[in-house]
Amino acid sequence: MLKFLVVDDDESIRELLKITLKKNYVCTILEAENGEKALEILKSELPTIVFLDLSMPILDGKETLAQIRNDVITKNIPVIIITALNEKEIISDLVKKGICDYILKPFDKSDTVKRINKVLAQRTTVINKSSFENNIVGLPRLMLVENDNKLRAQFHELFSDKFIIIDAKNGTEALTLFNQHFPRFILVSDNLSILDKKIVMLRILEQVKKDEVSIYLLLQDKKSLTAKVFQFDGVITRDENIQNFKQELLSSLLKDEATN
Repeated sequence: MLKFLVVDDDESIRELLKITLKKNYVCTILEAENGEKALEILKSELPTIVFLDLSMPILDGKETLAQIRNDVITKNIPVIIITALNEKEIISDLVKKGICDYILKPFDKSDTVKRINKVLAQRTTVINKSSFENNIVGLPRLMLVENDNKLRAQFHELFSDKFIIIDAKNGTEALTLFNQHFPRFILVSDNLSILDKKIVMLRILEQVKKDEVSIYLLLQDKKSLTAKVFQFDGVITRDENIQNFKQELLSSLLKDEATN
């Protein structure tokens, strides 16, 4: 199901757009009256499209757009600007800043639907967090549960172009972030305590079907692998040879993705 977030301080504008959306799409509609509330919603929801008014109190459309585009989780969500201004320079500037399209107030229903359909046709993924179906925006999401700052930094250097990386330092933090971002893959460092591993493996797997998330144990050295209490989907070793490590991780995760 499509999910839309409508951000406008004018309730009547929100209602008009909601009527158009409900009439033309099977969808869920979220609302916010300013940019600050919209960003709060985006911490736990990933809409298919954000409709964003330019002129709002507290946090206006331009500032909100900048924050959406600067966040690794939300940067690829399509944004359609709602504006009463039809000035080419303003629109051109917003296009450079990452909007997909714009709709003018007062709404022309036919034109609005046409523009929305154009954006929907261009998007590569549809987010449906409730079913975990295609739960990515541009790149698959991966949670790294690691308490070593240097190892986390190295991981980001190697893989930030392949995954949206969500960092957690322990099991409790991992559980909280999992319920916010629903990553497709989880890498659990062997540096963590047994309790932290247990929280990640058992508590998360209680909430999902087995094939909805893959959890791997990340080892610093294969020699440190001992009998494990928990059943991971696989074991990946941080090879001293960076390219070997990168190849092993990508082949393991891509193979896992292909079988689901």
